[in-house]
Amino acid sequence: MGAFFTNVHVSVPNTPPPAAIQVLRQRISKRILKGPYRLAGPGDIPDRTVVIVPDRASGWYVILDEDSESMDPKVLEDLAAPLSYHPVAASISVAVADSDSFHLALYRDGARADSVSVGSGRHRALNREAWAHILSSRHIDEGNAALRAESAFAEDCLQTIARVFGWHEEMAF
Repeated sequence: MGAFFTNVHVSVPNTPPPAAIQVLRQRISKRILKGPYRLAGPGDIPDRTVVIVPDRASGWYVILDEDSESMDPKVLEDLAAPLSYHPVAASISVAVADSDSFHLALYRDGARADSVSVGSGRHRALNREAWAHILSSRHIDEGNAALRAESAFAEDCLQTIARVFGWHEEMAF
């Protein structure tokens, strides 16, 4: 059996880390409170954990949400889309299923701007126009080469994508 994991990467340029984390925390809390959950208080045992991890070297933040472990694309979209409003430049959801398939979706201004899937015969290119606000033309070409490359594991593609986006490799998984 291969790996299963999900996360959301968020770029918040020109915003100091404490302010960026506060924006992300507020947006995540607002979304969570619309559902059956409440924020845990002191001494509570949480039913769900959401973690915001800053990657200070790249300026990206990784959001890990226990709910997305269900591998339901709607859960991941419901997390990524609301995070993608200004001052956030981009919100990117990542899902790897059984190391066979890899799905990447870009969100801007609350909507999906592009998505690509690799595995099980599915290959797509990054939409140049959608990604141009966060990636150079050279990086889009490198990302597309990674998406076209044949590999036994979806993680190989994600590792290259992480390098192209400037993510710390360990933060991509």
